Amino acid sequence: MPETHEGGVNRQECERLTTSIAGLSQKGEVNGDHSERPGMRKHLSSQPDLFSVVRLRKVIRQYRKPLEALGLTYTQYIVMMVLWEHGDMTESTLGHIVRLDSGTLTPLLKRLEKQGLIVRTHPESGERKLFLSLTEAGRALRERALDVPGQMNGCIDLPTEELLQLKYLLDKALTGMGRTRT
Repeated sequence: MPETHEGGVNRQECERLTTSIAGLSQKGEVNGDHSERPGMRKHLSSQPDLFSVVRLRKVIRQYRKPLEALGLTYTQYIVMMVLWEHGDMTESTLGHIVRLDSGTLTPLLKRLEKQGLIVRTHPESGERKLFLSLTEAGRALRERALDVPGQMNGCIDLPTEELLQLKYLLDKALTGMGRTRT
């Protein structure tokens, strides 16, 4: 029986679709024969965000091996980097920084707490805010995580100037999305 992926889709079919989508050039042309669906060229090429997501997933997959050694997923790594850099904060502040809603962030934080990397506490005043603090193990993990960027060096084959421009454009796009959403 073929291995299935998200939503019960056959893994090979998912990979074929991902490869097909990633094969679209900037002109919106599809590599391979898709003549049975000629309208697809225009439709898919008008969705640059779809292709960005596919390509971004490929980059994130590159992090899997170095992060497995730390016992972290990519999203957990991002959360830990924010806590290492900024220190204690509320869950809502962290969610704002990493752009995750509480439905996604809360289970992630519970797993980090279960791993002994953070502590989540409610203030004695009875406020509904949840405060996050690194444990000693969480702070110690930072030293081991310092090697991750070096292991990822060259993952995206662009000069530093272009990587900085890419980061700027992605930040700009995300900021704009925050203003236009209701």
